[in-house]
Amino acid sequence: MRVTTQSTAIALALASLAVAAPSCKSVCDDDGLRRTAVAFEERSSDLRAAGFATLWQACPSMPLGLARSLAAEFDPAHELEGDALERHHAERSEDPQWRTLLHRTCPGVTHDPFDLADPGALRDACTLERHALLRADDVFVPRDATALVLYDWLLSVRVPLPLAQDVVRPLLAVSATAEELEAMCWSESVACEHVVASWGLSLPDSSLGRSLPGEGPRILVARDRLTLLTLQGAPVLSLHDGRLASADRIGRAIPLLRERLTPLVPPESDTELERPDASIVLVADRATPFGTLVEVLFTATKAGFPSASLFVRRDHALRSLAVVAPETWLPPTNVVHDRASEFRLVVRHDGVSTVGPTTDPRTIPNLEPCDPSPRGCHDLQAVASVAAGYAKQHPRELGLSLGVEDELPLQAVLAILDAVNRGYGCEGPTAPPGCEYLFIRLDGAPQLYEHSDRVGTLVLGDARVERWASRVVSSETERTALAAYAPAREAIGRCMTDRPDVIGRWPDTGTLRVQYLQPSRGKGPMSGHLWLLANDHGTEIERCVLDSLGVEPDEGTSFRDFLERLRFELVIPTRFEPPP
Repeated sequence: MRVTTQSTAIALALASLAVAAPSCKSVCDDDGLRRTAVAFEERSSDLRAAGFATLWQACPSMPLGLARSLAAEFDPAHELEGDALERHHAERSEDPQWRTLLHRTCPGVTHDPFDLADPGALRDACTLERHALLRADDVFVPRDATALVLYDWLLSVRVPLPLAQDVVRPLLAVSATAEELEAMCWSESVACEHVVASWGLSLPDSSLGRSLPGEGPRILVARDRLTLLTLQGAPVLSLHDGRLASADRIGRAIPLLRERLTPLVPPESDTELERPDASIVLVADRATPFGTLVEVLFTATKAGFPSASLFVRRDHALRSLAVVAPETWLPPTNVVHDRASEFRLVVRHDGVSTVGPTTDPRTIPNLEPCDPSPRGCHDLQAVASVAAGYAKQHPRELGLSLGVEDELPLQAVLAILDAVNRGYGCEGPTAPPGCEYLFIRLDGAPQLYEHSDRVGTLVLGDARVERWASRVVSSETERTALAAYAPAREAIGRCMTDRPDVIGRWPDTGTLRVQYLQPSRGKGPMSGHLWLLANDHGTEIERCVLDSLGVEPDEGTSFRDFLERLRFELVIPTRFEPPP
C-alpha cells in the first residue's frame, strides 16, 4: 500500500465517467465485469489493480465520486493512507453526488461511514439485511459501505444480481484473509474485534486511549486464553493462567524475549534509551495478571525499548495508551530528572495507597461488599477525588506513577488509571493544558530497579580504613575495625543480597562505606553510620550491617554534630561475579 494523492493517471482514467441514467439495459459490459470479479477473487495486489482498470473500462458511466472512493480505498494502484485518506473522506462528504449515492445505500449515515466508530451503528445505518451479501455476525468495516454503494449502483444500472454480487463480495472485509484483516486492524483500527477474537484475547476497556497504535515490535501477551506470549506473530513462551514459569525468568526479566527483541531496536536508539521511537506495541487480555505485563515491559526496557503502546478499547474502537518505563529501570545516565511532584499510587488487591512527597500518605480501602469483577473492588470515586486534589496543587505536572501487585488483572489497573484521569479533569474537549503532558509510568509492587534481572554472586573485597579530614585515629582503633570486618564479611553480604531494592540498584562494582563516629560525650565505644546508595541512617539495612560488625547505630542529632564527630570510614569494595 502506498500513500498518494489522486494522481493524474487516475484523473484521466475517470475523466469520462458520468452519472448513469436508468435504462432497460445495463450500462456496464458484463464480460468486463466477469473479468473484474475473477481478478478480485485472486487477492493479489497486482491482479486487484488490473481488476479495477477493467472495471473502469466495463462501466465508463460510473459516477465520478464513487469511482474516486473505490480507487482511494481499494485500488492498490491509487490507494490512500493516513492524512491523504482523511482528506479524501472530508472532501467527498461535501460532494452532493456522493451523498446521494451513500444515502440510498446507508440511509442512516449523515456524514461519512468512517465517522461512525461503532461497527454496530454503521451496520444498522446501512440496513445490511437487504443487500443479501452479509450475515448478522459477519465482520463489517467502514470501507465496506463504499463497496455496498458500488453494489447498489450496479443493480441500478441493470447489472444482473449474481454478477453484481460476484464483483462486490471480494471487496468486503468478510472475504478478507486473516492476514488482511490483521493488517486492517494495525493500520486502520477496523475489524479489530474480529481479529482480537481470533487471537483468543478480550481487550481491556479504557477512556485513556488516544491514538491509533504506533510502530514497533508487536507483543501479544496471554494470547489463546492466557496461554501464550508471542512476538511479531511467532510464539515465544507458554503461559499458565497468564503467568510465566519461574524457569523462563531471571529475576523479573525474560531472557528469551530480550534475546529476540534486541535485534529489533531501531539503530539510531541503540545508545539512547529515552528516544520515543524505541517503543513496543503491547496487546494483552483484560484478565492478564499485571506481573506478567511488568516483566514484559521491564524486559523490553532492558532490550532498548523504554516505552510501549498498550492496546485498549475505547468507544468500540481500538486505541493505544502510551506508557513509559520508570526511571528506576534505566541506567543513571539515562534518567533526565527526578519528577518529585508526580502522583504516585500503589495498587494492591485490598486497596490503593498514595506515596511520595506530593500527597499525604493514605490508604483507600476497597468497597464492601463487592463482587471482584475484572475491574476490581477499588473505590474509584475516592481515587478520582484524591487525584483531583493533586491536580489542583500541581496543574502542570499531571503525571502518574503506578506500582501494582502482580496478581491484579490488567482491567482493574486501567480502571484506576481512568479514575485518576477523571480526577485530573482530562476527559472531554475542555481538558486543562496540563493534560497535554500527561505521562504514565507502570511498575511492580514492590518496585523494580535497573538490575532486577541480575544473577550471580556479590563479592565483598578486603576492607581498608580511610581517615576523615586528617582526623587523628589510633592504629589500635583501625585494627579493631578491620578485625571486626573479617568474620562479618559473609553476614554483610547477606544484608545486601536479601534486599532486592538494594541489589537492584547496586552497580556491578561499588563501594560500601561504614562511618565511625566519636561518642557524643567523648567516652565509650564508637558508633556507626552506613552510607550505601545514599544516606541510609536508620534503615533496616544499616542495622543489619552494623549488627554484623558489632557497632551501635549513631544517634547524632544534626549534620554539624555528625561532621564534628566523624573519625574514619571502613571502605568495603564490592563486585558482582556472574554464575560460572
